[in-house]
Amino acid sequence: MYFCGISSILFTSVYSGVITDAKPVSMVLFDVFFTALEIVAIVMVISFVLSGAMIIFSNGDLKLLQRSKRAFLYSVTGVLVCLGLYVTLNFVIEIFG
Repeated sequence: MYFCGISSILFTSVYSGVITDAKPVSMVLFDVFFTALEIVAIVMVISFVLSGAMIIFSNGDLKLLQRSKRAFLYSVTGVLVCLGLYVTLNFVIEIFG
């Protein structure tokens, strides 16, 4: 029978055992980074679509065309940075296990 209070906190460790199936903290951090990279990749795809639509619908407006080309360039740069981070994280995981 369990009692409320400090005695239940002290004696539950006897019955709970040791966590052996838990992920290491480093793997949890890598999971967080990979999830963040996936979110950024989704944002980059949306950015590609929007900048492509801006190029199509610029209708000869040079100011809008230059702004859309700049947005497309930033999208490509963001994708390359994310790809580099993905490769780097996989490399670190392979080295440190």
